[in-house]
Amino acid sequence: MKCRKYILTGESMVVCRDVNGKKTTLWQIMAIRNIPEYDISVGQKGGWIEKEDNLSHDGACWVTENALVYGCAEIKDNALVDGQAEVFGLAEVYEEGKVYGNARVFDCACVHGLARVRENANVYDAANIYERAWVGGYANVHEEAELYGNCIVSGYAEICGKAIVREYARVYESGYVSEGIIEKYTRITMHK
Repeated sequence: MKCRKYILTGESMVVCRDVNGKKTTLWQIMAIRNIPEYDISVGQKGGWIEKEDNLSHDGACWVTENALVYGCAEIKDNALVDGQAEVFGLAEVYEEGKVYGNARVFDCACVHGLARVRENANVYDAANIYERAWVGGYANVHEEAELYGNCIVSGYAEICGKAIVREYARVYESGYVSEGIIEKYTRITMHK
């Protein structure tokens, strides 16, 4: 491990995201070394984490001021959680993965490679988003779905089951995929 890059400021907030009403205390972080990859300077406040296991001190990974990371979720390598995004449960965001906007990544989902989850998208269960895949809009990717390559899932699309969306495929509007492989330049826009 390199030297520590942040401390917990002592400022806390309580979130209640559990269906059973369990409350979790989150602590704001503050940079104690520069992170030039994200223009973070010493003394700059970051986002909110439950414990130091949520955000690695190695690499350039960071959680910005309004983002939340809790449970056993892990942010590592050069990953970024930005905006009002939330990462929780056993979710992982690593390598160059980014989660931002109002997006949520939770349960056992993974976002890695150069993947992006943004806007109001939800990635959960055991979904795996990687390489240059993008998920945005109000899309939901869950169960054991896998997205990779340069695919884009957006709008109100839903990818679930053991579906694979890859290469340059696009699923948008109210597109729905629950099985099989959607690839190359395939476009899916409406669920009937």
